[in-house]
Amino acid sequence: MLEFLLKPSGRQWLNAMILLAMKVVFWRANRIKEARALMKGWNRKIQFDVEGMNPFYVMVQEGLASLVKGGYENPDLTIKATTKNFRKILEGEIKFEEAFLLKQVEAIGSIRDAAIFKRIVGVVLESHKGLISTFRWFFGKFSGTLDNRQML
Repeated sequence: MLEFLLKPSGRQWLNAMILLAMKVVFWRANRIKEARALMKGWNRKIQFDVEGMNPFYVMVQEGLASLVKGGYENPDLTIKATTKNFRKILEGEIKFEEAFLLKQVEAIGSIRDAAIFKRIVGVVLESHKGLISTFRWFFGKFSGTLDNRQML
């Protein structure tokens, strides 16, 4: 019954790593004064529709963000992307705005909410330059070990 925990597929590992990366981003956001100021009074649900992944969303409530597994019926903002493009954003290979303009990521909802969300994530990444390096290392280590890039 729990065999997938012992021998996870490349896709399962990648999904787990993306979720972990997102948890780290919002854990940091909750500890950074500027990010918390951006989230104060901005109570939103941001759904992520990443191809090949189980749904998850970020709930911002009273100046704090939390990542929740599962879907949210009426999110304020939905971010859609392929796993490959979402990974590129997390690794810092491409900026969210650039991915949006190149139609590699889609934001459905208020453009203002998308801009605030992007700024919150930007503050986190700017405040801790090592996060992008860490994400690159994890994804690179993972790709080298399981030859995951071929499957994307």
